[in-house]
Parts: sequence; structure tokens; C-alpha cells
Amino acid sequence: MIQSMGFSADSRRLLTGGFNALTNRHPVAILLWDVASGKVLRSFPAPQAVRSVAFSADGRLAAASYSQKAVSLWNLPAGN
Repeated sequence: MIQSMGFSADSRRLLTGGFNALTNRHPVAILLWDVASGKVLRSFPAPQAVRSVAFSADGRLAAASYSQKAVSLWNLPAGN
């Protein structure tokens, strides 16, 4: 089940994260999507159930927060 999703400022990319509703366990990854093609561009590890995801204003960072009060940040190449 998707718990959180966020669009980049230019609306070209989407981050999704959540947990497996069947097992109530965290997913294998947070996914970065290309909105136009619907393809996954990249995946990031999700050590716990994801509570929120977001892009930085300039689109160069992706962030996620988790159920156990942890946060992850990833650098994103321009346009990816």
C-alpha cells in the first residue's frame, strides 16, 4: 500500500513509499518514477515502513521518513 507520494517541482518525477498491506511489513524500496513514461528510474532502500517522501525544491535531493523516527536523504542527478 502506498503510504506517501510526492511530485518533483516540475511534476516530471514521482516518489512513492509505503508498506506491504498483506504482511504489514515495510517495502523493499522507495521508488522514483518518470511520470510521462510510467517507468521506475531508481529504487532506494526502505529500512522501515515509510511515512513520508519528498523532493527538495531544486529536485536534487529525495528524502524519506520512517515509522521509527528515522530519515534518509539521497542525491539525485539533474533530470533523474
